[in-house]
Amino acid sequence: MTAYSVRLVAARYPLGRLGLPQGVAGAVALLASADASWITGQTVVCDGGVALSGRAG
Repeated sequence: MTAYSVRLVAARYPLGRLGLPQGVAGAVALLASADASWITGQTVVCDGGVALSGRAG
């Protein structure tokens, strides 16, 4: 992907950037830790705000 293509795709996300593994790592670390021992049956959406913006699809 060219830098220009990356900018075009990133502009479509509400956060204005592409997701990286580091952006999801915090959520994964929390859910894998004892701090999340009371969290059950939840869906954590890590999509840069797409679901909330109505731009999905």
